[in-house]
Amino acid sequence: MRSEWSETWLDVAHAVAKRSACFRRQAGTVIVDENNRVLATGYNGAPPGLTPFPKLEMTGDCRDFCPRAEGNITEPKSYDDCVAMHSETNALAYADPLRMIGGVAYTVPGCPCFGCAKALAAAQLSAVVFHITELDRGRSPERSVELLARCNVQPIIVSALEEFRLPLHRLGAEVLSWV
Repeated sequence: MRSEWSETWLDVAHAVAKRSACFRRQAGTVIVDENNRVLATGYNGAPPGLTPFPKLEMTGDCRDFCPRAEGNITEPKSYDDCVAMHSETNALAYADPLRMIGGVAYTVPGCPCFGCAKALAAAQLSAVVFHITELDRGRSPERSVELLARCNVQPIIVSALEEFRLPLHRLGAEVLSWV
């Protein structure tokens, strides 16, 4: 049986996420145009041109070059301490801006952070498809959902944790399934 486009692009996003060197969270994004043609893919990782780290090839993850992953910063450790670009901004950097208008972004494994939601909204996409998972606890995914909706970008939540039902209901968000 032929899969739906959403299922196909989420599967592609999962495959792209495997390229990430982050040992905490491997994320992937696929941006498609209105005709379901791939415009760009992205995964969370260091920006191009960052000084090479020889040990990266041996260990395969970011603990050899990321101050946040190395533990060389004082608490609290925030995403601002990480050298990686998020998968959403990585994909946006390589997509044709005019062809993105009205397109859709598929991102895994969880909800885009607030900063990425702003960037996705600025790209004038028609929708962003994602899950809200246990990884999103403490990250206020409802802020990203609200921002996308207020910018006329439809947040399509494939599945969400039951604990987010009330805040998402208040926002009028469409959730396809609850877990």
